[in-house]
Amino acid sequence: MRLAIVVGSSAALLMALAGCDSPQLMAPELIDGGHPPVADGARAASVSVTLAATNILVGQTAQATAVARDAAGNELTGRLIAWTASVPGVVSISTNGVVSALNSGSAEIVATVDGVIGHRTITVGAGTITPGGPAALPELPREYVNTSMPAAAGRTIPVPANGDLQAALDAAQPGDVVTLAAGATYTGNFVLPKKATTGWIIIRPGLPDAALPAEGQRMTPARASSAQLPRILSPNWSPALATAAGANHYRIIGVEIALAGAPTLNYGLVMLGQSGSNGQASIESVPHHLVLDRVYIHGNSSTNLQRCVALNSAMSAVIDSYLSDCHASDADAQAIAGWNGPGPYRIVNNYLEASGENILFGGADPSMAGLVPSDIEIRRNHITRPVSWRGVWKVKNLLELKNARRVLLEGNVFENNWEDGQDGEAILLIGVNQGGTAPWSGLQDITIRLNVMRNVGAGFLVTTYTANGPVQVTERVAIYDNLIHDLNTGIFTGTGRTFTVTGDVRDFVADHNTIVAPTNSILSLGGGTKARLTCTNNLGAGGNYGISGEGAVGAAALALHAPGGAFAGNVLAMPIRADEMPAAGNWYPSSISGIGFQNLAARDYRLSASSPYVRRATDGRDPGADLAAVSSATQAVVLQ
Repeated sequence: MRLAIVVGSSAALLMALAGCDSPQLMAPELIDGGHPPVADGARAASVSVTLAATNILVGQTAQATAVARDAAGNELTGRLIAWTASVPGVVSISTNGVVSALNSGSAEIVATVDGVIGHRTITVGAGTITPGGPAALPELPREYVNTSMPAAAGRTIPVPANGDLQAALDAAQPGDVVTLAAGATYTGNFVLPKKATTGWIIIRPGLPDAALPAEGQRMTPARASSAQLPRILSPNWSPALATAAGANHYRIIGVEIALAGAPTLNYGLVMLGQSGSNGQASIESVPHHLVLDRVYIHGNSSTNLQRCVALNSAMSAVIDSYLSDCHASDADAQAIAGWNGPGPYRIVNNYLEASGENILFGGADPSMAGLVPSDIEIRRNHITRPVSWRGVWKVKNLLELKNARRVLLEGNVFENNWEDGQDGEAILLIGVNQGGTAPWSGLQDITIRLNVMRNVGAGFLVTTYTANGPVQVTERVAIYDNLIHDLNTGIFTGTGRTFTVTGDVRDFVADHNTIVAPTNSILSLGGGTKARLTCTNNLGAGGNYGISGEGAVGAAALALHAPGGAFAGNVLAMPIRADEMPAAGNWYPSSISGIGFQNLAARDYRLSASSPYVRRATDGRDPGADLAAVSSATQAVVLQ
């Protein structure tokens, strides 16, 4: 099954994910795009929005379409669609869904059917970064996981402190709520079974809602302790909680998941889906519609815990949760990792603590031909690790993508990474055919915006790694409006480079980032790179080399590795080698204090009104990140 089928929204895929194997439902006309009849009066339960293009320029248009479905997933036709735009000054939208770009910025295109909304983000450029110019912009996720609370219209199944949790899970039916006793411990390796029909089963404490954080608020260890959350514990190397093939529509709320005692090794506490070696080799076997909501998942100070959560599923989310002590001394360890599920995924408002890679997609070959984890939303997470782990656990990076498509990183705080198992880069984007059996693997359409990165040895590494076998070229990576500071300082050692682009990278954009302060270079190019590159409107420090390449620096390195690339509107403090940098439309003060920040010592990186670089970006903005937008996107991400 190829990727277009795996991640699409066809009726055939929806029925396969739901476990529908009736000959009537799987008739050929449905696979070709037809839909079963819908009873008169059925109301919309979901609305999905598609845009012909998600990145357009001022003056251009894009067609928006919407599909409404009822609670059973059947498409509803002939319904009135109300179209609106969240920022009318950026775009307008007609009654038939034609979006017109008015000014640069981003807006949500919203479709409403029967009071149910669907939305999709569109970004309008002013013309500085053009799809036909030096680098193409990425596409944002096509589909987002809906994590609104489902209705619970069935039975309540209480499981007392000494009760049989697995029996309760086996007996539960869609609409039921399984309640766990406050403060109770359930030890074992529990499995969420597949049910004959779809519909949500909720697993939660038998506590009043007021005892838990409200929806949208993050669980913390202190809150877990005070609320006396029920605990699900693994006594061995197997998961405390796993899914059967095809299991679907489970929401786990307000539960602590951990280890019983202190085993020397655990391979993963929560396994949503499996690797191909464990039998998940067809889309029908992929679990889906799974939500971890306000959960506390953690290891302990001594155990090698390889993974807190595995996401090898579809339509799954980890929200408002706290994942910690995911670490190992002789292997990679992750808070969240996925490689054998199609997505989409929603990872929003979590504390994520791990030693190897806090978040990883890829790293092992998927077992289904054409499968690429896709449509991944990673927003408002605190992604970090304690500095006390230095020299104790094997540290690599904070986020790594090896096989992924249409990924949005927005409003996260990335901090605390140092040179150990790798060179100190916080984020690695490395398209790779990990085991040599999946030549369709690769990275496409990665958007990184409105994040804070600090206390790291280096910033980003972007490449395509071909040594393991054929792989798709890394393309359409855009990093913009981010605040990056304290690189390669103190114990947070590394290369001191902000952006390293090496090997075969087709499109790379770094625009409107505030960077204080790399010690090596803002842009390092190598590995035979011949990239389509746009590096514009960045503000801060250029390091000792500015742009470095293979035997060349400055403008010569840019001409060697990114001929025809755009490099303009940048304000980079360069104590040396400024005369070797691209001159036209860029500025190179000799020290960072010469930029004219509001208060450099207090880390207020806004330009003062007296700065000579106010409004000098190519689009008329101040160079550097939109710090007000960064502050808004990351507000309360780091909890005190």
